[in-house]
Amino acid sequence: TSDSLGELRWFNEFGVLLSSERLPAPGTTLDWSKNGATVAVSLRNTDQREIMLFDGYSRRRLATLPSKYADAAISPDGKYLVTATQASSTIEIWDRHGTMLKALEQSSFITSFEISETGDKLLAGGLDGSVQVWAFPSGEQLAVLPAKGSNIRDISVTHDGRYSFVLDSKGTVFVWDLLRYRYAAHKSTDSEASRVLSDPSKTFLVTMTASKFYVRPIGELSQQVLRSNLLRELACRIPKSVREQTVSTLQCP
Repeated sequence: TSDSLGELRWFNEFGVLLSSERLPAPGTTLDWSKNGATVAVSLRNTDQREIMLFDGYSRRRLATLPSKYADAAISPDGKYLVTATQASSTIEIWDRHGTMLKALEQSSFITSFEISETGDKLLAGGLDGSVQVWAFPSGEQLAVLPAKGSNIRDISVTHDGRYSFVLDSKGTVFVWDLLRYRYAAHKSTDSEASRVLSDPSKTFLVTMTASKFYVRPIGELSQQVLRSNLLRELACRIPKSVREQTVSTLQCP
């Protein structure tokens, strides 16, 4: 845990204090990699943050990144860190020892980004409403998901990496198929929602505001995705010469 006094405390699973360390500034957020190998602590320094990386097992400090980053995320295996600079279109990939590996460019100021739990994709959304998808950690661009709404507030990816939920500033959640990089469906939620995610079974859609969170069944949404996928697959069986005269915008594998 990190507190407002600038102290980082380490506990075991039984709540026994193992060690503590004084930080140069109060900690605002603390993030663990899925396997527990790496811990990132964001320190508030005026309007920017300094990010300190620790080994999750030895509690040893690994690196400190320059205090210009507005947000950060750790890869599931703990080997990489992704950062975005405030009011910038640049997103950067680092190793856990503080070496920058790649700098990627979004088409507008980045407002949200997400590493898939499968660890093979990085998604970043911006003020223009589009979402770029890169292979992770290589940085190879895989797709650009065109804007369907206003600027992006949050992005999440289902646990199996199949779908992405993109929340815009009007509270609409857009669903994208990440296997084919195609728009699948959308659902209106609370206009003040700032976070979106789904449960592992993809049964419920969760949106969060500053003071509340809402859980909605997404059975109707799932059926909409299923219907659109089935219709697309059926349409793609039509001979190409006929298909281009009737549904010319349809993209088939």
